[in-house]
Amino acid sequence: MEAKHTPGPFKVEVVQGWGIGLSITAPSWPEPIATVHDHKDVFYRHKRKMSEDGSTVTTFDPPTVEGEERARMWRDVKEANARLFAAAPQTAAERDRLREINRELLEALEESQWGGFDRRSGKPCCPMCGGNREAGHSRHCIVGNSIAKAKGL
Repeated sequence: MEAKHTPGPFKVEVVQGWGIGLSITAPSWPEPIATVHDHKDVFYRHKRKMSEDGSTVTTFDPPTVEGEERARMWRDVKEANARLFAAAPQTAAERDRLREINRELLEALEESQWGGFDRRSGKPCCPMCGGNREAGHSRHCIVGNSIAKAKGL
């Protein structure tokens, strides 16, 4: 069974909530596909310490200049991640287009691989290495190696 994904195009939208998040949405889907949130340590630095009764207490330092720089960095990372995710349908479409081009180029290369003519034997041969259908390409032939690589051999 082939997995299906929500058809694009996707877009990134800012959402307000517990902090500011970025949602990736698609017109073909009724709710956000994904939401990118701030990292938990963006604004505050957590400190854990033991209280007198032996329990652990978590305290939060207020935002500092360092915290603001960290927040800017995480905001940039969050936005970049959201844009990358939103570009997935276009990336998949481009991948499929390039696969088709590769298939066409491989087909053309296979058709032309014996397009040369060996004067001694009078048989078709590879225009690059002089190999024929029976003997195959020489091991250094760019045509034979390209075909093998494109076929995953």
